[in-house]
Amino acid sequence: MAKRDAATKTDRSQEGLKFEQYVHTIFKALGYAVEYDLSVRGQQTDLVAQRTYEGVGQVRLLIECKYRSATTVDNQSVHEFVSFARATVGTHGITKFLLVSNVGLSTSAKEAIRDSSFIEFRTIAELEGQLLDFSEPYVRFTKDYETKEVFRSYISLSASQLDNKGAVIVRYENVQQHIESIVNEKGCGPIFLLGDYGAGKTTMMLNLKYCLAKRYQQGEPSVRPILFYLKEYHRLRSLNEFITYTLFREFNRDISLQLFWDLAASGKLLLLLDGFDEMSPQLDAKKRSQLLLDLNPLLTCSSPSILTCRPAYFVSYAEYANALKRISESIYRSLPDQESLSAAETWSLKPIRAALEDKFLAKKPYKLEKARFQTLTLDALDAEKVQEYLIEYDDVFRKELGATWREVKVYIESIYDLGDLMTRPILLNMITTTVLAGKMDISDHVRKVSASDLYELYTDLYFDRDLDKGETRQFLSKATREQFATATALFIFDTGEPEVSHDQLKKLAETRAGFLKLPASLDMVVADLRICTFLTRSVDDKFRFIHKSFCEYFVARFIFTRLKEGVCDPRLLRNLPKEIAYFLGGFIFNHTAAKFTFVNWFREGSRLIEESGRPLSNSESAALKCNLAKTLLYGDGISGPLAMNNLIIEQVEVKQFSLSHLQLQSCEFRKTKWLGVSIQSVEMEHVLFSECEFRETSISDSNLVIRCAETLLASVKCKAVVLRAFCEKARLENWNAVDSEISLTGRVEISESAFENSRISCSDDLRSLFSMSNCTFKGCQVIGLGRSASNGSIESCTFDSCKNIVLCSDRDKLERCSFVGCSGVVFYDGRGDKKIEKRDSMLWVSVKGLIDEKDFDRFIKALDIWAATDMSLLIKQWCLEQGYPAKRSVP
Repeated sequence: MAKRDAATKTDRSQEGLKFEQYVHTIFKALGYAVEYDLSVRGQQTDLVAQRTYEGVGQVRLLIECKYRSATTVDNQSVHEFVSFARATVGTHGITKFLLVSNVGLSTSAKEAIRDSSFIEFRTIAELEGQLLDFSEPYVRFTKDYETKEVFRSYISLSASQLDNKGAVIVRYENVQQHIESIVNEKGCGPIFLLGDYGAGKTTMMLNLKYCLAKRYQQGEPSVRPILFYLKEYHRLRSLNEFITYTLFREFNRDISLQLFWDLAASGKLLLLLDGFDEMSPQLDAKKRSQLLLDLNPLLTCSSPSILTCRPAYFVSYAEYANALKRISESIYRSLPDQESLSAAETWSLKPIRAALEDKFLAKKPYKLEKARFQTLTLDALDAEKVQEYLIEYDDVFRKELGATWREVKVYIESIYDLGDLMTRPILLNMITTTVLAGKMDISDHVRKVSASDLYELYTDLYFDRDLDKGETRQFLSKATREQFATATALFIFDTGEPEVSHDQLKKLAETRAGFLKLPASLDMVVADLRICTFLTRSVDDKFRFIHKSFCEYFVARFIFTRLKEGVCDPRLLRNLPKEIAYFLGGFIFNHTAAKFTFVNWFREGSRLIEESGRPLSNSESAALKCNLAKTLLYGDGISGPLAMNNLIIEQVEVKQFSLSHLQLQSCEFRKTKWLGVSIQSVEMEHVLFSECEFRETSISDSNLVIRCAETLLASVKCKAVVLRAFCEKARLENWNAVDSEISLTGRVEISESAFENSRISCSDDLRSLFSMSNCTFKGCQVIGLGRSASNGSIESCTFDSCKNIVLCSDRDKLERCSFVGCSGVVFYDGRGDKKIEKRDSMLWVSVKGLIDEKDFDRFIKALDIWAATDMSLLIKQWCLEQGYPAKRSVP
């Protein structure tokens, strides 16, 4: 306990000494000559400050410094100082006594000082305000910040801390909270904050400044933030000029460099250095390292600092680590103390003095490792943070769109990869703005814009946003950057590798340098490309797009542009990934002329290519048609007349789409999804759907002969449709069929469906069975005959005004069905006293009643009386197939 108390006392005394030194610095900056530890009336004082004012004469202050961890200075200390001041006033030339503290006074202590005109009390914040007024600029900044959208929508970011090899050490769920907790610690070194485009670097710096500025206004002890925009650095001649410029922008008045460096040396500031990748328009490895060294005095002073940068700015993590190493080994020399200058030495002589010291004084290395620098890389937003952001806009969504944040989220996620792109703060904001600006009807599932349109908009804004950052981001033109982004995407697509090396980027630049008239230095060109064309550096020091969808978009846009120019890109002659087909489809969405171009290429593409002198193999011709077919499917509809034959389409997801006047023959669709599709006047013959899914689909005036395997058909509306489906495990859910003829063979399940004025026929095969449950049939002819009663399952269905019903199932299940105004025959397995029973116009027949010859004859007579000829023949044929009766054939 004693050791701990002693340690605590030592810590407090160190804080008190540091506080005293800081007060000393402030009075020096105010123009006072300051002395330490003078003896006055036999008592040692903290500080005595002296200054001569014109017209007033000499002012001599005796200053007592009180650093306290409590909320106020204790009364005893105040009364002791007041008693000492009253006993000393008029001696030693003291004109005023000043008590300075980091906290305030109690009410009684204030009254004790107020009674003595020669005693004053000042908080450290009030003293700072005399030489550098943080209060007014901070109030202005916080009020302005609170009017901005980011204040409302800001969400905390997470980050990972990296070691010197780029490996993750620890992850911080709220990195700003982590930073705020360490910047007030003694010895907190520079923090390097890495993040790709749109990761939220600048946004977090602004929010951090806001939070710390609010603390200052509320009188809480904390560092004072100053925000430096490094993109402004290149226009100024030196670091000191850059600092002077920044201070004027931040505080709207001239502030001496001496004062800034004194405050920085005191550890009271937080230096926010935003956009290291924006410091210079011309870059190579040597220049990047030198720029970091230029910032060395800011990074290595006693005040903590945060520097933001895109990771792709450095060619490799090793280059980044070596640049930090150069800082740690660089020469660090603080500005000379004012006491070491003669009265005649002004700031104009300081550059000369610095040059002389550089040449003639021994240099001492400053080790950055002692400062405990950190490298943090911002993580993408997780689902919880995206949800948090959208919830903040819930009232706006309700007002503008009539939809909740949940509905908006589902809508956004329905557009390819927008849900994934929302994990980047800037793109989340852009997407939200797009939804609101477009006044999109979230409840209307018909798309108003395509993903390609949105990517076109977002990439355009990306390039413009970089150019708007100023001269440092205007080294290459927007068009050049777009061309290089496309070239990089094509290279990645062609090689099949997700990443590209730095040398490969240089080769891409080199091959285009001539006709694009690029600047001479390829290193500078590639540096620009790394940070301004959607690239990020991976852990193995290669480069990839910040999201794969950007790569897919640029490839698709290139293919689309060439096709519009009448040139078939060779990539169309091999099977394209569904994502690129998706973007190609987006380019023809709502663009009639572009769609016509693709339809024409679908019809005549092979001929056009061969006429150009390039013969096609069968596989190339098939790939071309499949790629164009997928593109058309991803558009907003295909309207014929158009024939599609011998196509194999895999893993396509068709949404809000219409097919009309088409003929599909011998086609196969594998693992495809059809959502909100309208099919009208379509002929399908020998079309296979394997592991497919149909939802919210409308079919009318069509004749479909299809085969279904592992396929779901849900929420389908049919009108005037002839459908013959051979099923290998198919499910029909929530169907609504009117005036249609539906014949299903094989293993099929029908549930929660409604049929009206239609003919429904279900039968099994040797391997499987069929079932109907919770369905309604009105005015229908329904035939459900399995190979045995046990093969068919008909349960909880309602039959209303249905004629010529023929069903086969278990009796208990059939008893749970309702028959109103119906006629027909029901075959059943199970209990029953009567082998043949007539219920209204329905015959209920136990299959046992068909085995015995006499019973069978009785059934045939009843059937001939009751059933129409065609139905009687159908049932007799079924009996024959089942082997009834057991001892003779049906005549």
